[in-house]
Amino acid sequence: AELTMWYFGSHGEFVDRDKRLPPPGPGGLAAYDPEGFALLSAVYNGTHPALVEPDPPATQLLPLSVGAVSSDVDEQEAEASGQLVRLELDNAGCDAE
Repeated sequence: AELTMWYFGSHGEFVDRDKRLPPPGPGGLAAYDPEGFALLSAVYNGTHPALVEPDPPATQLLPLSVGAVSSDVDEQEAEASGQLVRLELDNAGCDAE
């Protein structure tokens, strides 16, 4: 968050409040923290390696037969065939009963 404020011309906390270092704005960030400036430039320009590769295409899951229960599925066979799907739900903080 701090780097983003400096990158877009605002500023966070000065390293040296009396001397106002680094200078506010992207130029001050580039001079004070070139690696941080390069990282944000890559992220906000869409050239960061994590943003370059497209997401894999979605795979439509097919329903099990009506009335199927998890005990009907051979997990080892399903995992070996790539058909095993695991879901993890985190309801922390959920007020639902």
